[in-house]
Amino acid sequence: MLTLKYYRRPISAITISGERSRPTPSVLMKFMQPLSKNNIPIYAISTGENELIIYVDEAESNKTVIMLTETATKSSFESISVRRGLGMITVSGPELITTPGILNKLTYPLSKEKINIVAITSAFDSVIFFFDEND
Repeated sequence: MLTLKYYRRPISAITISGERSRPTPSVLMKFMQPLSKNNIPIYAISTGENELIIYVDEAESNKTVIMLTETATKSSFESISVRRGLGMITVSGPELITTPGILNKLTYPLSKEKINIVAITSAFDSVIFFFDEND
C-alpha cells in the first residue's frame, strides 16, 4: 500500500552549479559538513550533470545559503541560486519497485489539476515530488 506524506512547511531548493559537479570527488561531503555541524535538516538531495540541489526548510534557507556560499567560494563551483516556496509530497511503498507505470499513475492526477512538478527525487521505494506551493 502506498503512503503519502505532505509537508506543510515551505521548502527551498538551493542549487550549487559548477562544471562537472556530479563527478567531483567528495562534493557531497564538502557541502553537507557545514549543514550537519549547524543542524540544518536536509529533506532531499539531487544531482545533475552540472549542479547539486539541496532541499531544506525555507526557514533555514538564508542561513544555509550563507554556509554553502562560503564552501563554494573555496572550490570550483560557479554559482548558488535559491528557489523558495516549494511544496513537497513523499510517496512511498513497495509498489514503486514492482508496478510498471506507477509514476504515470501518480503524476497524471497532478497534471490534470494543473500542478506543475518542478523536481522529482527518488529512491527504490519512495518518490518525492516538489511543486510550486501556490499550485
